[in-house]
Amino acid sequence: MSPFQKSTIYILISLICFQVSRILLFILYFKGKNADLSAFLNGIRFDLSVISALWIAPLLIINFPVGNPQGKYLKIYKSIFWICSLLMYLSLILMLILLAADLIFFGYSAKHISVEILSIWNDIGFILNLTVTQYITHLILFIIICTLLSVLWIRIAKADLRFPKLPSQIITFSILATALIFGIRGTLSSKPIHIIDAFTKGQDYGNLSLNGAFTIYRTIYSARSRKNINLKADFFPEEKAKEILGIKNNSNPFEKTNLCSRKQEKFNLILFILESWTPEFIDSLSGNSYGVTLNFDKIANKGVVFEKFYSAGTRSIFGIQAITTGIPVLPLLPPIGFGLEGLKFKGIGEILREHGYKTIFIQSSKRRSYRIDSLAMASGFEYFWGMEDIRREVGLILNYPEPDAPFFGWDYETLLFLRKKINELGEPFASFVFTGTTHPDFPPLPSQFVKYPHHPKEKEGYLNTIFYSDWSIGEFMKYAEGSDWFPRTFFIFTSDHPIYTAEKDFEAKFRIPFVIYAPEIFPPKRIKNIVGSHYDIIPFILDILCISTKYSSIGKSLFEKSAEDFVLVTDGEIAGAISQYGYIIHNTEKRLTVRKFSETEDEYWDTLEKKLLALIQLSLSSILKNRWHK
Repeated sequence: MSPFQKSTIYILISLICFQVSRILLFILYFKGKNADLSAFLNGIRFDLSVISALWIAPLLIINFPVGNPQGKYLKIYKSIFWICSLLMYLSLILMLILLAADLIFFGYSAKHISVEILSIWNDIGFILNLTVTQYITHLILFIIICTLLSVLWIRIAKADLRFPKLPSQIITFSILATALIFGIRGTLSSKPIHIIDAFTKGQDYGNLSLNGAFTIYRTIYSARSRKNINLKADFFPEEKAKEILGIKNNSNPFEKTNLCSRKQEKFNLILFILESWTPEFIDSLSGNSYGVTLNFDKIANKGVVFEKFYSAGTRSIFGIQAITTGIPVLPLLPPIGFGLEGLKFKGIGEILREHGYKTIFIQSSKRRSYRIDSLAMASGFEYFWGMEDIRREVGLILNYPEPDAPFFGWDYETLLFLRKKINELGEPFASFVFTGTTHPDFPPLPSQFVKYPHHPKEKEGYLNTIFYSDWSIGEFMKYAEGSDWFPRTFFIFTSDHPIYTAEKDFEAKFRIPFVIYAPEIFPPKRIKNIVGSHYDIIPFILDILCISTKYSSIGKSLFEKSAEDFVLVTDGEIAGAISQYGYIIHNTEKRLTVRKFSETEDEYWDTLEKKLLALIQLSLSSILKNRWHK
């Protein structure tokens, strides 16, 4: 056999092992469920991804074109082949260990191992004891399987080597290298597959597509740059933590029931997530005179403005996670899309679809940007579109100096596309649109939008793109106000995170706009003493749309919040609790900073610190034990 043939057999053996594991998963945990068996085919992508990542080096080494080696060169090649073959066998055994552990773990948690691997050393003694005391039979069977695999592996390695002609070796090497690179990526799109990409057709489909080796590999890979991967957060006994937060739900601490008895027609919803919009540069919110938010200022003056509203974190993906799923961004965990997708959750898209809404998510950037396409589908949105779709259906309307300059797309054409899709799909609709032109680097703009000397990275360039984005919103709202669905539509304007804030001002790093505009329903109002955040958006939407349902969130409807509430924010390894009286900064080991906006007793800050730690503890526990949502 040629090295290429032997390599192909090794890959096929490993794929068979992964599929056997998937069959066992199906028999043990999916029997009787209406599972989509196409997940077995979809799963090959995830199997090949982890196999290719671990085997790419040895496979390329043993298939490197060497001609027809003779004598001592043949002996050297055979030695290298045996070493590479051994490495592949040992890594296969490692993957099988992970698959076996994942099968057992799935029975306890109904999810694959992901973020739990980050704290494995805390539980290694328990795992070893469990294996010896409860799974000794399984361990013996596993050893037998590994032994049989070793016999097969050796027979393949010992088989006579045949070297094709050099041109054939070059061709097969090129084919293999291409296949391995594609195997690792698992897709032809710009971003390689991650755990979130398995859940585009629902929870069961995703869990059946995945395997434990892939979820562990991707979680560790995503967490490689994190300084703190110790997932222990046991600050209080669990009942005490619930008492601190006033939680009475025993099984799912953050599961809530929204009840609505109002009789009304169905309203529509459009939620604008405005990239990097910051209150400081919005004149109606700051009292400044930058003059770049003329249309937004008109909306704010006629809308309900929450003046103390905050982002979940300092990155776009954190805000999108909080807005679409309600799952908290914790300083000890990666965001959804990078390890949390196996968690049982019910996204806002799924809830709205269950109540008859056409659910739309549009982003001006490419579909795979932040993997939001997969996150939106996993959150239950029926329709998702990105830059590729906008360019194909709308094109570029304005005369842009550099049409392809903005990496995150053009806002005007994005809102034209939104308008088009609303008209096509009809009512009732719930549309989420994530803009992007205001993301650095700031692209050159048509002359009518250049209010300040333009620069791709400096504040003046940002102000110009805000001016352009604000004009785009104004054009959309002109159309909306003339449509027959306008009186029945709630418009919510917020941001993913701020930009150009004072580095030392912790609170400013999270403060974002939040305006609800429905002039025929809500009179204008400024709310100054209620603190809100991204986590309050799902409860707020369910409240204003009058939807009775169960959901999970650490937030609550903004119309139900009191002046004593606080919000959770995170920045890397740092957590913060912001209230109307000030804020605490904590690293989960000690309190770092307290800043008071008004005179308050020390007792208040001690209590706020306990609430912050209890919230982190119960959130983390709910996520790791997969009890976020029933």
